[in-house]
Amino acid sequence: MSKIELLAPAGNFDCLMAAVQSGADAVYLSGKKFGARSYAANFDYDELREAVKYCHLRNVDIHVTVNTLVSDKELFDLEEHIKILSDIGIDAVIVQDIGVLNVIRKVSPYLPVHASTQMTIHNLEGVLELERLGVSRVVLSRELSLKEIEYIVKNCSVEIEVFGHGAICMSYSGQCLMSSMIGGRSGNRGKCAQPCRLPYFVNNSKENKCFLSPKDMISLPHLAELERIGVSSLKIEGRMKGVSYVSAVVSTYRKYLDEFHAPKKEDLNTLNEVFFRGGLTDGYFTGKKGSEMFSPDKPDNPYEKNSKETIEKFNKDYSQIQNKVSDIDISLRIITRDYPKITASCNGITVNYAGSAKVQKAEKAAVKYENVFKQISKLGGTPFKIRKFDSDISDDAFISVKELNDLRRNVIDKLSEEILSNYIGERPIYDFDFINREKVDESKEIKYTCSVLTIEQFEIIKEYDFYRVYVPLNLLCENTDYFENYKERIIISLPVIIKNFNDYKQRLDMLYEKGFKTLKADNMAELFLSNKFKIVGGFRLNVFNSISMDFFSQRLSEIISVSPEMNIPQLRDLRKHNMAEAGVYGRTPLMVTENCIMKNADQCPCSGNGYIIDRKGMKFPIVKDCGECRNIVLNSLPVFMGDKTEEIKKSGLSFLRLDFTIENSEEVKNICDIYLKNKVFDNNFNYTRAYFNKGALA
Repeated sequence: MSKIELLAPAGNFDCLMAAVQSGADAVYLSGKKFGARSYAANFDYDELREAVKYCHLRNVDIHVTVNTLVSDKELFDLEEHIKILSDIGIDAVIVQDIGVLNVIRKVSPYLPVHASTQMTIHNLEGVLELERLGVSRVVLSRELSLKEIEYIVKNCSVEIEVFGHGAICMSYSGQCLMSSMIGGRSGNRGKCAQPCRLPYFVNNSKENKCFLSPKDMISLPHLAELERIGVSSLKIEGRMKGVSYVSAVVSTYRKYLDEFHAPKKEDLNTLNEVFFRGGLTDGYFTGKKGSEMFSPDKPDNPYEKNSKETIEKFNKDYSQIQNKVSDIDISLRIITRDYPKITASCNGITVNYAGSAKVQKAEKAAVKYENVFKQISKLGGTPFKIRKFDSDISDDAFISVKELNDLRRNVIDKLSEEILSNYIGERPIYDFDFINREKVDESKEIKYTCSVLTIEQFEIIKEYDFYRVYVPLNLLCENTDYFENYKERIIISLPVIIKNFNDYKQRLDMLYEKGFKTLKADNMAELFLSNKFKIVGGFRLNVFNSISMDFFSQRLSEIISVSPEMNIPQLRDLRKHNMAEAGVYGRTPLMVTENCIMKNADQCPCSGNGYIIDRKGMKFPIVKDCGECRNIVLNSLPVFMGDKTEEIKKSGLSFLRLDFTIENSEEVKNICDIYLKNKVFDNNFNYTRAYFNKGALA
């Protein structure tokens, strides 16, 4: 049997029972708050307590997602939520928000924490940084190959979890703002509307197809390799899916994890029939990527492609099924004129129970071993079955059926109670001391920063009073002599995704020697560079609350950019440490994709950028990730707050950032004049207020 934990989804209690009875080693689920699948039924606190009991009595772990970004106004609810989860006895919480991680460490320091894939951890440095923070498991980005996963596993001490089956996001998880910016339904807040599953035109393509909709992932062919590598947990996606899906997928993977061999055609058919998104793909495991991972002509509704026979086969009432039970050893002592005693043992836990009346000498027939064993073995409806039964029974003893039943029920109840309490162990709970917000200083000086992608843009902005300018690594390396005169103002922008820092070491060393000594961290991984560079925080760190701001303010210098999903009231709530920056102009990056959208649609302009067009005719530019072949999809409209800067300044920010991406020189100059020279805004272009004028995002 494989050492890999089979981790299954549970969107409701029926799915939880299906997962457990189909062979899951652990399940993950969410409470009614703070979970990244808020449209699943999820579990209230009473259901969570029952879920913990159901799982733990069957030797199954239970992980609860607390993997959304949390605002300041939600921190008190979060504290209570964590206290209840810890008291219930869950085995781990899964988090995205570094602020949430810090709250958990204060409230319940012995509660294990797993870093969600929403943290976008995709390299060894990121894993090691979280290991230093006490995280016990890291869920890696789906975009890694087996070779890359192996390198991480072999060089860290924490558990590594990978996705094994189910939906693949088009964007790196945690880096997708498409649903949020288009429709106000934030994936980082648990309400993604999946606009990536819709059809798009790509550049000059004649047809609009689902070029952003990957097939579902399958890892069956790679299970032996994942075992060899040392992966700790294999996650099945699907908290929004039903009992038949959970049962079919979990039972199939259970079979192949118990005995590695090539997948059989009938099992592959089952996985395709229970949910069909145009076929299955092994994702990025082999290091390959391309159009074969996608289903541009996918069915509109994958459920309509279900096989009725397959659905009926797996759509059972799992409350009546006891495939998953815990083995127990029972020892029974029935000695005349002594109290009957029974002992039960399970997974290293042993309990004893004695009857209240002494065993009588038989007046007629003595009790027989067969009858005793029959009564003690009646464990139907419990999560146990007898593995070993020992008895010591006097030849002349008599004991009634009722007394035997009482012995069985009481020892099983006592064993169950001991098993459940053993999961919690010593887990103290503390109050979190939330510091009162300081009053916003509306009179302080606001400094402007900006980011550019081209020399032409920099030529314009260098004439303005920008405190700092973010410049891509590749642009700096290709034009080092040009930028050297401005090195004190420049912040190096690394690629969003860096799988191997050794690939960038030489270039970073060269820039450092030339005097470029500040760079932007957009991922936990880049914090390790602080032993050499000054580090500022990019918006991709998803700072959404004061606890996150506190954490990064102790590790970063000068600037921490806040999440682009914060509205003005949330910005005012934030404790800022005179470091907070927000973007007030620019096309918000909506996706970072490992696959090249344009290449997959046979529309690849490798010498330049491109775009996608949605069903409403909105055009979303695509640029390269710091010169890499990865795509960054930008919003169709730029954020513009040039006529609302006074309102923004009242939120207490220290820095306002202008982001230039596809703008030409004239457009850059016009925007700079509006923000920095108070030029009258003539409303001659289309724009969005994005998050600023919205209520709290869903």
